[in-house]
Amino acid sequence: MRVLLIVWLGFLGIKNISSGQIVNIEDKLNQKDTIGWFGQIDVSLSFVRNSESVLSINGTGRIDYLRERSSNFLLANYRIVRSGASDDLLNDGFVHYRYGRKITPFLRWESFGQIQYNERLALLLRTLVGTGPRFSILDKGNQKIFWSVLYMYEYDKLSEGEHPEFKDHRLSMSVALKLQLAPNLTFASTSYYQPVLSDFADSRVSSINALNFQISGHLSFRVNFNATYDARIAKETDDVPSMVYSILNGLRWTF
Repeated sequence: MRVLLIVWLGFLGIKNISSGQIVNIEDKLNQKDTIGWFGQIDVSLSFVRNSESVLSINGTGRIDYLRERSSNFLLANYRIVRSGASDDLLNDGFVHYRYGRKITPFLRWESFGQIQYNERLALLLRTLVGTGPRFSILDKGNQKIFWSVLYMYEYDKLSEGEHPEFKDHRLSMSVALKLQLAPNLTFASTSYYQPVLSDFADSRVSSINALNFQISGHLSFRVNFNATYDARIAKETDDVPSMVYSILNGLRWTF
């Protein structure tokens, strides 16, 4: 069964124990230029039964409401990989809301809030709120590059460690891009640097990269690579590494 589990996880595309504690919103670049409501759903499900059962569920949903000078979007994700009756290899989820207001063609002001957890990374709860400017460096057709510098307040509660709770004022700097590589092929990437304002040495670094192949008008195949470095949680806990990463292959249905 152990060999089967390793092979199955490799096929699914999950590496290491999980993706990082930072949630990257790379799909922020996929907004439409028209006004109205839009949504998308990503779902993957797998089940293996041998001497033990292995269940994998991964679901993401997003809703956008776009107006001429403002945007709202709500993004939610849940993942679980369970071996047997109660042995969770992965168990994490988040809900993220973001509001943006266009000030000039090159400047938007954004505010956001987020709630998440990650059982395998000893993160019982993370809540954060933030606000700040997003600058458009390049916005030509399907080629886009954005840079943002935002303030955020964060509360973390860990399931173990000498200091189970943290309350931080952080800077959240990010570079996001979307490139049209071919008529049916796009590449999106977002990288974050989030230091504590009182101690820049205490920081997190995260990057997500997504390659999207459009199969039809509504269906696409995606390959995602996500990596996060967080020395603090690794220091406070016994079994969580400072660097975690994941690779995920899946289908996306948009409407």
